[in-house]
Amino acid sequence: MVQPNLSFSKAVFKILWPYWRSEKKWEALFLLLCSGSFLAAFVFTQLELNYWGNDFYTALQEFRMNDFFGLLKKFSYLAALAISTYVLAFYAQKHLELRWRKWLTHFYIQKWLSHRNYYHLLLAGSQTDNPDQRIAEDVGHFCSETIRLFLDAFRNILMLIAFLGVLWVLSGTLKIPLGDKVLEVPGYMFWAGLIYAIIGSFISVKIGNPLVPLNYEQEKREADFRYSLIRFRENAEGIALYSGENSENQTFGNRFEYVYDNFKSIIKRSFMISGWISFYGQIAYVFPILLIAPRYFAKEVTFGALMQTIGACNHVNTALSFFVDQYPAIAHWKATTNRLLVFLGEMEELEKLPKEIRISPHPEPSIISCRNLTIFLPHEKILFENLNLKFQKGEHTLIKGPSGIGKSTLMRTLSGLWPYGSGQIQLPTQSPMFLPQKPYMPLGTLKEILTYPEDHAKLEEKDFLNLLDLVGLENLSGRLNEIDDWARVLSLGEQQRVSILRALIQKPQWLLMDEATSSLDEDSERKVFELLQHVLKETTFISVGHRASLLAWHPRVISLEDLFQGSSMMINA
Repeated sequence: MVQPNLSFSKAVFKILWPYWRSEKKWEALFLLLCSGSFLAAFVFTQLELNYWGNDFYTALQEFRMNDFFGLLKKFSYLAALAISTYVLAFYAQKHLELRWRKWLTHFYIQKWLSHRNYYHLLLAGSQTDNPDQRIAEDVGHFCSETIRLFLDAFRNILMLIAFLGVLWVLSGTLKIPLGDKVLEVPGYMFWAGLIYAIIGSFISVKIGNPLVPLNYEQEKREADFRYSLIRFRENAEGIALYSGENSENQTFGNRFEYVYDNFKSIIKRSFMISGWISFYGQIAYVFPILLIAPRYFAKEVTFGALMQTIGACNHVNTALSFFVDQYPAIAHWKATTNRLLVFLGEMEELEKLPKEIRISPHPEPSIISCRNLTIFLPHEKILFENLNLKFQKGEHTLIKGPSGIGKSTLMRTLSGLWPYGSGQIQLPTQSPMFLPQKPYMPLGTLKEILTYPEDHAKLEEKDFLNLLDLVGLENLSGRLNEIDDWARVLSLGEQQRVSILRALIQKPQWLLMDEATSSLDEDSERKVFELLQHVLKETTFISVGHRASLLAWHPRVISLEDLFQGSSMMINA
């Protein structure tokens, strides 16, 4: 498991601090103050109920019926106050959790999207598995558990302070004969409860500490299993064509076996700590009775004082036992927090990496150039070294070479997407538009798909119909406002036509095409390039492809294989 570089407490502060100093801080502080105030009022009612218990049980002991019914009336008021303050504290707490989760989710999404971290994490083989789960689930767990544990700790501290004085006075002084002397221990029940809680907490840590890495690993394995199911659904047609059900079933079985094995370990460890907590709780039930019983039988305290002392001792013991009772929740919270810290830490490290490929505006807006460009693969294997290229506006260029030589990586580098390498790339002010071999089909209506990532509202209905007709997708004209899984509905050839349509809408000055028409037949490909040259007269194409038919549309041809052989720059790739 990857551990954050900072100490855990300092690292947690990196997640906590941004929200509590954001534009939402006053709203958050108000809700926290409300929740804390209601909890303080709840503790006050518990203190009043404790004193009420003394009077109530004393009235029972002394057969005072009038006092008995009067105390029942007082109890109804105190109970109503206790219930209302607890519910109001819960309401404020949940609203705070919800608002914090909303803010922190946007914060993590922004971090994930900025500087193309989502892409670079994938390229680098990051240890941040399943970032989608960390944002969708771990953020929510972190917010809810952090607030709950904090407020529970706050309530228990107040409870401890409130009942400490009560217990100190009521428990009296324990006298222990030591030969000719007598050792007096004032507030002996408090000290006994403190020692009991310390021993219980120590044993809980020893038993429950392995739950932290086990919970961390469980989140990872659950996410991997879920991801394999999602991949199956998204690639259902390909799997069906290959008749790959048995292979997929084996994959599901293996991944679930990982989930199953780790969860068995969690059950074993949870069984141990649950047994200890149950044992600890049962002993805690009779512990104060055993301590106060000698004074009661010696008639030093009334029955009401006995019950008040037991109640106060239980409250103090509960407060001191917070860590014991909450240890499984704390272990799960720590595992979730570690996942968020690792995720945040890796994104911050990516942003700190020196950008050795310097991308700058070209002094001449009609030129794209790269100088002394060296490109690495993520594992530091050199792909190109000291490459110098220049592309003039209006000079359509085809880049050729055998598969695996690095044509697509070069195109991604020219677009500013590939981060591994050194040298300089100079681009015009308007960034080139990149068309990959497999276009991205986002969720949404067909209109939103066609204009992605632009706003579809900029075009009228007739514009869409005209564009669909131009690229040969007129059969979709009746589905413009329909929401569907378009990556599944449309063939790869149709998806490439959608990609061309987007270029017609955006009208870029430079168009980088990485086998963007490879799924079209040669006649359709010819019509596409005729359309592009007719509509995008000011656009320069830089294409990657294998077909000889592309030569007709690209007067300039660069063969990477010949280029490297001729200049001794080809490195094994």
